[in-house]
Parts: sequence; C-alpha cells; structure tokens
Amino acid sequence: METVLYKHDACGEFTGIYAQIEDGRLTITQHDMGEFEREYSRDGEVESFVFYDVVNTNRLMRLLHVADGYGLLAALKKKFKGYEGGIKSEICNFCDEHGIKYQTQVYS
Repeated sequence: METVLYKHDACGEFTGIYAQIEDGRLTITQHDMGEFEREYSRDGEVESFVFYDVVNTNRLMRLLHVADGYGLLAALKKKFKGYEGGIKSEICNFCDEHGIKYQTQVYS
C-alpha cells in the first residue's frame, strides 16, 4: 500500500514524496527532477529514501496511535501535511526525537 504525502509539479520542477508499507516495513521515497537537481545529477533526477525496519515501523505506529499500515500512512499524511516539500525531513526529525531508527539512501 502506498500514499502520496506531497506532490509539486510546476515550471519544469517536480517533487513527489511517497510513503509505502510492504511486509510491515515503512519506506518514504522522495523523487526530485529539475534544473536545481542538475547540480547533483547529470540527468536532473535525484531520489532519496528513508527505510524503517519492522520493529521501528511498529514503534512509529504505536507512537501515532494506529493499529495497521493503512492507519500509519493516513496518520503521517495528516500529522505532517503542513510541511509540504519538507515533509520527509520533518518525519525524520520526529523519529529522531522519539528514538525511532531508520536508514537513508540517495541516488543521483
């Protein structure tokens, strides 16, 4: 299951941030395309990921008072919607404050 946390597409710039639950693990993906990203990538595309294992996905669910993956995706979207393009960073900050572990990866 997957949900769109944030999407912006204007003037040749695109940002899409998605949250997905698979096999009990949360993954947050950010996909950026445009001129700014050309500084980091010849083709102007940068993808970054935040990976949570099952244990930390469950810890995040308990912290947000939800019982399943659907509830977690809805809670993340609701709690962090005001951060728009910074939503992924704010979720990571929230997790850091509460001792929830994750791994990050960037492809450019």
